[in-house]
Amino acid sequence: MITDAIIEFFMSPVNYLIENFGLPDVVNIVIPDSAFDTIIEIIRPLGYFLPTDIIVACLLVSFSLDHFHIIWSLFLRLKSFASVHSFF
Repeated sequence: MITDAIIEFFMSPVNYLIENFGLPDVVNIVIPDSAFDTIIEIIRPLGYFLPTDIIVACLLVSFSLDHFHIIWSLFLRLKSFASVHSFF
């Protein structure tokens, strides 16, 4: 309750600015075709310093291990419920 009052006190100027000075309406946002080419041209030289294929492989192994642990724990939990409540 006290923290809510403190947060409200510090956020009141921000709320005032948001209410009175709204953002302009943007009808259409168009990303030019050359934007992606520019990003690729900037990132491509980083491959000399950062071995991206090795980094991607490490990330894939890490993600797969994390997801395996999550799926395996869910499987074991469901299996334990099925073995406890079996009617055979």
